[in-house]
Amino acid sequence: MELLVNVLYKDLKETDCDSLVIVYYQLEGIPSRFSDWEKHGIIKLAYNSIEGFRSALQQIKSSVNIVENVPENDTTLDEIYNDMIIFCKAIMKEKGEKAANKYIILLRGWTVDVIVKLIKLQGRMEETKNRLKNTINSHSSDANKIDRCLELEDELKYEYYEKVELALKSLSVTKNPSKHKEANIEWLENELHQAEDIIDQVWKWINECKVEIS
Repeated sequence: MELLVNVLYKDLKETDCDSLVIVYYQLEGIPSRFSDWEKHGIIKLAYNSIEGFRSALQQIKSSVNIVENVPENDTTLDEIYNDMIIFCKAIMKEKGEKAANKYIILLRGWTVDVIVKLIKLQGRMEETKNRLKNTINSHSSDANKIDRCLELEDELKYEYYEKVELALKSLSVTKNPSKHKEANIEWLENELHQAEDIIDQVWKWINECKVEIS
């Protein structure tokens, strides 16, 4: 949700708009798929007529700042998104808006999302590695537990660190600009699927670690 709110905010700024309205018709007795959004500060307008909609819409003040829904202490997403915006503008100049349109959508949406996941995953990997070390040091008499923790530590060191780093490097428009300038949609989709698979692998590893360090 934080990612969605931030992306929408950036797009609204670029288009000089101050509000985004999603119109959704809810059948009576059926739960709304947007009900959880209210927990994240999204304003819900309830109405049962055209006049009611206009009245509810007028109650929204343009001074409402959607940025308040985004954590101020984490600038990672902003930095990644800004890099993407600059790069996307360069691609449009070079290849034309029509040729690069779908690629740009993938870059600004799914790619940003996956990059953020990978960066956050690096933090979880470090945290889990430290907990493995603590478990090894505090269970010196349990040979089986120590062996398993060392095995998991080696998997991180010799496999998952590199996989995550290579995925980040491949998807980054600043570290891999020449490939992204080709605007090859098939390549990008393949890289994104591979990155998602790596994320799943690392989470499986983290869950296996939890069994040993619990």
